[in-house]
Amino acid sequence: MYPQPLVTAYMMKPYSRVQSQRPRRLLGPEATSSPALVALTLFAAACGGETETAPAKISVGAAGSSEVAIASFAFSGPVTVKTGTTVTSTNKDSAAHTVTATDEAFDSKKLDAGKTFSQKFEKVGTFNYKCNIHFSMTSLVKVE
Repeated sequence: MYPQPLVTAYMMKPYSRVQSQRPRRLLGPEATSSPALVALTLFAAACGGETETAPAKISVGAAGSSEVAIASFAFSGPVTVKTGTTVTSTNKDSAAHTVTATDEAFDSKKLDAGKTFSQKFEKVGTFNYKCNIHFSMTSLVKVE
């Protein structure tokens, strides 16, 4: 009377929910080529990872000038200078950085690779500064 279906219900293999809900294997070849793992690795490399070196202390005897290098996502170190000294920061990194006082007394804006920023310090005190792009980058200038 009715046409016979090609596959009857009892011939069909039931769908297994257990197999579809099995968690993905996180170890093995597919884990090393995961796009999320690649992105995380690149992000860590761009942020400098967990490698930190102790900054060098730079001192200047008389009023004049002092240099701070920005390299490997770090400032070259705390600087101790006399009043009237101009401190010049040079970006020797491939990424852009800023030299910004934490109290916003000075701000270099974005410094691309090879660019410099100079700030003259007229008052005695300690002046903390940071990179507004990479928040882990901090240092200070101590004026005596």
